[in-house]
Amino acid sequence: MSSQKYVSPLQLEIRSSRRLFIVLLFLHGLALVSLAMLVPLELTKTQAGIAAFFVFISGIVTIRHHALKKSLNSIVEIRWDDNDSWDITTRMGRSQRVKLLSDSYVSSSMVILLFKRPRKSSSFARLFPLSLILLRDNTNANLFRHLRVRLKVQRSESVNT
Repeated sequence: MSSQKYVSPLQLEIRSSRRLFIVLLFLHGLALVSLAMLVPLELTKTQAGIAAFFVFISGIVTIRHHALKKSLNSIVEIRWDDNDSWDITTRMGRSQRVKLLSDSYVSSSMVILLFKRPRKSSSFARLFPLSLILLRDNTNANLFRHLRVRLKVQRSESVNT
């Protein structure tokens, strides 16, 4: 018997995350430093410059989307119903029903949720899952704990069945 039947819906509002901003800035900065170190060894300055440009653009897009929640497609609210269905709302105000993928990651300090896009999405968009990175500082701490526990219980139930 699944304990899912006795769980109330869980709704989280997602804010910008200072911690995630720092982590993403550090990781993209580290990638740029690594490119600079490869110039004397493997890459020409032109190749390194092109790669650095793409790392820089990736950093801007990733930080705006995941850490600052400034992108119109940033997920700003999730709702996990008692019947195990997920609804997400973007900054643009668009809501859609999505399916949680089993590849999602749960730890004590971070949750990465991967969602399968709905069928009505373009075929190109369906190739890439929607992702949401949650840390303690970008949502209510108590609800974040409930989410982690519920995800772990669900994962252990699916392994046992």
